This record gives sequence, structure tokens and C-alpha cells, in this order.
Amino acid sequence: YNAVLLASARSGLPDAGERAEALLREMQTVNARSYTTVIDAWSRSNAEDKAERAYSLLQEMEDAYEKTQDLKIRPNCISYSTVINAYALSKDPRKAQKSWNILKRMRQLSDSGKNTHAAPSLITYNSVLNACATSVPFAQLQIKQMVHSLYTEIMDSPDLQADHFTYGTGAYVFCLGLRLCLVFAVDFFTSHSR
Repeated sequence: YNAVLLASARSGLPDAGERAEALLREMQTVNARSYTTVIDAWSRSNAEDKAERAYSLLQEMEDAYEKTQDLKIRPNCISYSTVINAYALSKDPRKAQKSWNILKRMRQLSDSGKNTHAAPSLITYNSVLNACATSVPFAQLQIKQMVHSLYTEIMDSPDLQADHFTYGTGAYVFCLGLRLCLVFAVDFFTSHSR
């Protein structure tokens, strides 16, 4: 079944998320890979609510793991990171904050020892950076603070090493910030020069 779920997730069909989730509901036995594959299918779909659907499946995984303590269904870094990626690819205006909250949850679970498999990876951080970079409006102070905090954590961590995506997203965010500053400055000086 997992192979069929993966084929559905990677099919490129607009309703891949719905199809994969319907198949998941028919399965006798599911595991973390099953759930994560369906989450990935939702992240690749064109559905307006794709990120919320992906997040709902993650919550379902967390609840099932909490109730059963079945290690086969325990959400892992890939499960959480795939939901963050779904938010980054969505049009949700609060995607940066929602991604940030998932990252905080991952660190909390990992640091407490409750789920060490939830420890965030560089891909997780890059996905949150991507959600910040593609948020509208980018100029929100909160998003700028998130980006600064993410970079600080990446650079200070002995377990993470920034890659080309990290630096590229940082450069993009920096350029957006400069561009917005220039626009605001021009507007300010134009309106006050009369």
C-alpha cells in the first residue's frame, strides 16, 4: 500500500491528496511512512486547504502515537518537516507563524525526550525559512525576527550546517527587506518633501 500511496503523492494530479487520504482510510495497517506519504501528497496538491489537511493528518498521527505508544506510527522529523513544507507552499497568510510553531513543537518533543525522532534537521529549518520568505506581507517585524532567530540557531548548532538553500533563502529575504525599505523610504520622502 505504501508504494501505491507514494505513486499517488508523486502523480501530479490535482486531487492526489484526496486520493491518497482515501486510500489511507482503507488500509488495515498504517505506519509513519503511510501518514507522511499522504501528508506529502497534500503538500503537492493544488487544494487551497492543503496545509491544513496535512497538519490535520500530523495531529492524527500524534494522537494515535500518544494513545498507543506504537513506534511504527510515531511522527518523525520527516513527518513534521513535510507539514512545514506544505505551509511554505501554501497561500496561507499565517504560514510563517504556523511553520514556526511546528518547529518549536519539534524542538520541545525532542528536547524533552518525549520523541527524539522529532528533532529538526536543516531541511526543517530551510522549510521554515522558505515559509518566511514567501509570506505576505514580508515586512512584518515578527517574520524578520523569526528569520534572524532561525539563522542564529542554524549557525550556533553543532548538528546543523547551512547549505546553499539556507544562504540563498537568506539572500532572498535580505533583498526583499532592502527592497521594502527602499519603497517605504521613497514613499516617506515623496510625501514629506512638499
